[in-house]
Amino acid sequence: MPFRSGFRRALYPNHSNLPSLGSQGAVLQIIAIVEAVKGNADDARELALYIGQVTDATIRPLQNLPSDFTHQPLKEGLDQFSQTLELVQNQIRALLSRSRVKRWLRHTSDASKIAAMKQKIQDAITSIQLETSFATTYAVAQISQKQEAADIDRLIDRLGTADNGASKKPPCLKGTRKAVLARITKWIEDDDLHGFCPSGQAGTGKSSIATSIAEREKAFKRLGARFHFTRDDQARNKAAIIVIARQLASWQSGQLRSAIASAIERDPDISQMAPVDQFQKLIMGPLESLDDTSSTLVVILGAMDECDPAYAELLLRLIGNAFGKLSPKVKFFIASRVEPWLQNHYDGEPMKSQLAVHSLGDEKRESVDQDIEVFLKEELPDLVRSLVKDASDWPGEAKRKALVRKSQGLFIFAGTAVRIITDSNLGRNPNAALKRILLSDNHSHLDGIHGQVIERACPSTLEPETVALFRQVLGALVVAREPINIHTLASLLCPDGTELRDFISDIRLQVLTYLQAVLVIPDVNTIEQAADAQPIQFIHSSFVDYLTDRNRSVPQLLVHLHKQHKNIAIDCFRRMQALRRNICDLDPSFLNSEVKDLGQRIRE
Repeated sequence: MPFRSGFRRALYPNHSNLPSLGSQGAVLQIIAIVEAVKGNADDARELALYIGQVTDATIRPLQNLPSDFTHQPLKEGLDQFSQTLELVQNQIRALLSRSRVKRWLRHTSDASKIAAMKQKIQDAITSIQLETSFATTYAVAQISQKQEAADIDRLIDRLGTADNGASKKPPCLKGTRKAVLARITKWIEDDDLHGFCPSGQAGTGKSSIATSIAEREKAFKRLGARFHFTRDDQARNKAAIIVIARQLASWQSGQLRSAIASAIERDPDISQMAPVDQFQKLIMGPLESLDDTSSTLVVILGAMDECDPAYAELLLRLIGNAFGKLSPKVKFFIASRVEPWLQNHYDGEPMKSQLAVHSLGDEKRESVDQDIEVFLKEELPDLVRSLVKDASDWPGEAKRKALVRKSQGLFIFAGTAVRIITDSNLGRNPNAALKRILLSDNHSHLDGIHGQVIERACPSTLEPETVALFRQVLGALVVAREPINIHTLASLLCPDGTELRDFISDIRLQVLTYLQAVLVIPDVNTIEQAADAQPIQFIHSSFVDYLTDRNRSVPQLLVHLHKQHKNIAIDCFRRMQALRRNICDLDPSFLNSEVKDLGQRIRE
């Protein structure tokens, strides 16, 4: 029959997540049975047509649902529908099992039974139609949500991706800084103040504290964003608002993500706007949508003192003005050194009434010393294992406590001391290195540890040419606006007539090798690849302060900033003399895509 083949197709929509009804055979059998009934022929044909038509109309819409669609109520409705068809099939079989005479005699009552069957099927189909309607509405909503999420993702991607500067900052060693970490946790969870600032001099562990808090808040899904400033890269510092907004958009609040996406949609060029506008549209506006019922959100800003003062002051002013307009659940953690220009902001309104300043210098010295001792006891034995006979408790409690006292509460002193002691490039005698550190009597304990690095890396007996190379390298690294890699460094400083590759080797072997206690130097195995070389960076800004202060630095390596800027400018002009038209020797009629070895020519 014509409708039978169409009905068969309708019963089998291509859905792996919905039941196949298991009832194709049942329905077709019902049709065959009722059409075979000689008595009540009109009723039988009517029932057969009805089953085919309404079932086809009911099932066919399911073919328009997504192939991965799942909806439990619809599954259950289809199962119930299959059971109803099976019941009708059994009832009709019972009718047909009687003799022809009985069917003729009881055709009136059979007609009623057929009508009841029709009603039962109609009720089942009505039910499944409702479920299909609900399921279709649900599927459309899912598709709409997916499309909306994709649109939001595309908008957020306009902010780009940038380094937040926090990846290389280690957390506090387990079991240390318990008091200050507990104080910060209490502020986050119980305090209505918007801001918290752990303040202290260089080396007091501010960055490690910030990292520990960031890791903890991330685990609790409360970390909204994190940014660590660095004096080595002011261009990245000035992108802080964009980087923070990108991270906030990835936070658990869909409301916040949508608000940031809407701001980008309204102002597609928002990345190029003034910082004030960026902050208002990407941070302040979206954060205002959060109320007291929202989850706590923490924004962590580290090393604020290393940011350009003008930009830092603007950012602090914007944050301070935002405090009174935001929910107390929005928290700003701002770590910095004690600098007069920063202190002025912290002491003035609107910051003062909403910022808890915790001076790390006011912590009990006994507690800090215990933490430093834990650090030394944890780090030293493993690092000197290949250099001393019995490293299990090296250097022993007495010397370890002496080094703790020498640190005078500064973790950076202890950390630098560990790097000096365990740096095999500076010798293979940890005991002698430790003795020199303990006996040093410089006017400043932190200057003393930096002096130890210089004394061992660039001793007074070194050839004048090597000392000059030390001075050139350190000077260039100090004044570079952004961290530079060894290839850029060498190309700037390389004397005329010297092979660049040889000069790179000289810098690495004669200078950088001996400064690993104060510099982050890329792996020697990858440093030869110019395109992929990572920048050389100072481990801590206190060493830069040391090199540029004539009252603290050793004379032969003192970096005179004005003089060094002049030297680098001259080096840049000298390099520019090598520029010429068409430096890659390309045929001007070619497109870039048509030059097969373009990448190789650029590298050369």
